[in-house]
Amino acid sequence: MTKLKYNPEDFSNIKDYQVVVATERTHDELLRLDEHCRNNKINLIVADCYGPYGQIFNDFGDGFEVLDKDGEEPVEVLIEDISIAEKGVVKLVKGHRHPYSDGDTVRIQGVKGMKQLDK
Repeated sequence: MTKLKYNPEDFSNIKDYQVVVATERTHDELLRLDEHCRNNKINLIVADCYGPYGQIFNDFGDGFEVLDKDGEEPVEVLIEDISIAEKGVVKLVKGHRHPYSDGDTVRIQGVKGMKQLDK
């Protein structure tokens, strides 16, 4: 990691970086920095701490896709069976529930006996 001398009026010294981390900057400086980073496809992370309070802001551009819908830790459920139909039916172990909705991304791991999923 390289620490650069910061000039809030000239961002030319960061044009070759992929990620910039900023802290202790005014709101106006951060707006200008974010605009420069977006225009140059540079990821921006802003982090500050104000006594017991803090903030973190990430701007990874328009192409960044967030799959986490609510910020909660991933949930693990036990699967009893998966059918081999084109649109497989997943059967959970009796008594287990899941919090998933249509369109959610699910990762299946530790599969035994179904090579199509054990990658």
